[in-house]
Amino acid sequence: MLRALKTKVGLILLTCLVAFGIVDNVFYPDVSYGATEEVVLTSKISYAKTPEIITQGNDIVTIDLSNTGRGYFAAKYTGGNERVKLIISKNGYDEDIIYDIPVEKYNEYIVLPFHAGNGEYSISVWEYVSGMLYKSVFSDTRNVEMYDEVSSFLYPSLNVDFDGDSLAVHTAAILARSSENDREFVKEVFNWITATIEYDYAKEADIKAGMRYITQIDEVMLSKKGICLDYATIMVAMLRSQGVPAKVVVGLVEYQGEILFPKHSWVSVYFADETGGEWVDFDPTFKTTKEKGVKCNNYSCRYSPEYSY
Repeated sequence: MLRALKTKVGLILLTCLVAFGIVDNVFYPDVSYGATEEVVLTSKISYAKTPEIITQGNDIVTIDLSNTGRGYFAAKYTGGNERVKLIISKNGYDEDIIYDIPVEKYNEYIVLPFHAGNGEYSISVWEYVSGMLYKSVFSDTRNVEMYDEVSSFLYPSLNVDFDGDSLAVHTAAILARSSENDREFVKEVFNWITATIEYDYAKEADIKAGMRYITQIDEVMLSKKGICLDYATIMVAMLRSQGVPAKVVVGLVEYQGEILFPKHSWVSVYFADETGGEWVDFDPTFKTTKEKGVKCNNYSCRYSPEYSY
């Protein structure tokens, strides 16, 4: 079975310049060194587990479904193909999410969220043939019932990859010390990212030219340059490391009826309250690119999400 694929997660993420809000009073922690023992103790990382209690697969693919209730699964590819993709789709959900499995992740589990709540999901793995053609080497359909629909967005995953030694975790722990609640903490993280990381127009041009890309969080933080995917991924990693549910959202942005960015990345954060909580969108990219003259916020621009993870 052959299928022509257009790459989405980790490969697209093209032009990015917009934001929902501007906040001030920036705090600058030192991120020139790795996490200390004290910082690790103040992080709240939820690590995904792969107990292999419930699995599906074959001789080259293993899917660990032991933690569907917590909103994620793990996949392991042990074959030798040079390009491998994993596709996850939700019944009734318009967009499939296509993940490239990096060669360096072969023979180990990668963690991926069930991105669209409860329901029936299809998971498939595809090996490269030639041109745009791939062949299916695994497919499974699974009904997912989660304990809640927020936990999916608390764990490190393939495209939001961090651990206790990550600079994002270290920085988030410092910012959290001066924050009295989640909303203050999110504001501190937003401020730090927009004040510290400048927009990387050269990388944007490379991706437009077809460069394959997944954010390497520490590399971007050390270089202090990034694109919209980098801003969103780092912010999500920092928030998750302190127990705040957050997800990277990919979609298009319109301004006065004109599509500004057909593929843009921003952040959605879950704030719990007595009434059950709400998802609130943040876009950290625009503040660093305001010299371009784009005047976007949650009132002037329309954000249309396609998928999230």
